[in-house]
Amino acid sequence: MRLTVYPLAVALTVAGCSQNRPAQGSAPFENGPPPAALQSPAPAAQPVGSEATRADVSAPQIRELEIPAGTTMLVTLSTPVASDTSRVEDMVRGRVASAIVVNGATAVPSNSEVIGTVRNVERSGRVKGRAVIAFQFERLIVRGEALAIRSATVTREAAANRGEDVKKAAIGGAAGAIVGGLFKGGKGAVVGAGIGGTGAVLATRGEEVRLSAGTTVRATLRQPLKVMVRSAQ
Repeated sequence: MRLTVYPLAVALTVAGCSQNRPAQGSAPFENGPPPAALQSPAPAAQPVGSEATRADVSAPQIRELEIPAGTTMLVTLSTPVASDTSRVEDMVRGRVASAIVVNGATAVPSNSEVIGTVRNVERSGRVKGRAVIAFQFERLIVRGEALAIRSATVTREAAANRGEDVKKAAIGGAAGAIVGGLFKGGKGAVVGAGIGGTGAVLATRGEEVRLSAGTTVRATLRQPLKVMVRSAQ
């Protein structure tokens, strides 16, 4: 009997251990969720008003504005120009005196730089011909960007002096008569006096055209101009 009881006790012990082992493929935690330390953390929700959200909202939006042809720019000259000192191809600089606004947005801020070139210069004549100065703008600096433009030519002509013109014309005719008398054997004293007086008057030029720095002129755009602006404007 003692030899028979021992093997039976061993068999019962092995069978009990087999019943307590979980079946293969079953959930390792049958009585509830795993401990918090073993769970994967849920992704944190992006809070409203975070830095990323504010950055997206505040990012500047750029849009294009077109300034139509025929728009007039008021330009205050930074460099002087004059019919008796300027030369063709001399540079002319200025600043936009008043902002250009398109559809409620500032397309060109005031004080933007404008650059141009002298196109024509004519000094006042001694007998006839009035002084002329003409220039044109080709570049506009908007928010640090140089834009090619084409403005109508800005031309200034000296005012007519009717009295002086008539006087010069009369003296010019007198000079011709005196020279003619010389060839016809006129008196030398009269010839000398007439030629001397005529030379003094004819040596005097008429009025010149001078535009000093600070003078404001109107320059009309001959072609449309596209500029980039912020939507917030």
